[in-house]
Amino acid sequence: MTVLQQSLATGDVIYKRFSFLPPGLVALEEESDAVQCHTRPVVHPGIMGIDMKKELIAAVLLAVIFAGVMLNIRASEKIVSSLMSEVDAAYAQLKSGDSKSAAETLDKAIEHWLTLDGYTHIFIRHSEINSTTEAFFQFRSDIGSGDADAAEGSYGLLSETLRSIMTMEQISLGSIF
Repeated sequence: MTVLQQSLATGDVIYKRFSFLPPGLVALEEESDAVQCHTRPVVHPGIMGIDMKKELIAAVLLAVIFAGVMLNIRASEKIVSSLMSEVDAAYAQLKSGDSKSAAETLDKAIEHWLTLDGYTHIFIRHSEINSTTEAFFQFRSDIGSGDADAAEGSYGLLSETLRSIMTMEQISLGSIF
């Protein structure tokens, strides 16, 4: 006979309409063609613990990323301020008429910039790296001429390019969203 027969069986879960009764004491309807095996408890005790662990791991990862961003900002500020002091010193030497010292000081700054290649190619946009490198070499070329007035424009360009790296790394609502 293909007509479904209904029988009563004890359930392993709480019947929601009778939530005041403990599990297993409520009669539930069972279809006659149901698989004949133990249904196991529907609520597994470890599920909520696993989800909470995942949320905790996600929160820890977000905290690590935020700390990394803050360290990157500090590192970029330190790098830019160091480079700016070398560039300013080179320009001051050039204005005082000592183009040889200015060239040596700027060569140290360029060497410093080029040794940071591994860091800059990871944390700074390539367009910023290229424009900064070009500004360094343009200023170096103008220092080679020995004319402080001619080097003023390339000095200003290099200074603004370095400052743009520092301001680009600052956290703002636009950089987050």
